[in-house]
Amino acid sequence: MAYIKNIIKIEMTEAENLKSVVFPMDQRCIVPSAANFRSIQCKVPSSCEISDKVESKVRIFTSKLTFKSCEQIDPNYRPLAFRITTADGIRYLMGCDRRPYPVLTRTENLPSSHTESSLITYTATWTDVIRPLQIIE
Repeated sequence: MAYIKNIIKIEMTEAENLKSVVFPMDQRCIVPSAANFRSIQCKVPSSCEISDKVESKVRIFTSKLTFKSCEQIDPNYRPLAFRITTADGIRYLMGCDRRPYPVLTRTENLPSSHTESSLITYTATWTDVIRPLQIIE
């Protein structure tokens, strides 16, 4: 069975809204409807890279979500979490209600040419002992 991993939708919520997430299986979670995610208008497809390494006999995952948007996203120093939807309908949760939280950085481009993109590039980086969890219903 082939899987289409292109990211077609990104949503965000404050990390504190994830206090009642349930973890019934390894690498999977159930997100409560009260989490109240807000959709981000972004250029499709976006990308997410997941790498891992072993430090002091512990596997550490680094997840890097990159997307371009015309929105001004201002977290107001509140920790955020992201829900990622792929083209095949699978959703993933990046972040949780405890530290370490994803860190959101932005890069604004003032292009020298009319043909270059002036969208803001956002990068959410999350380093934890777990990778983004698949959301199950």
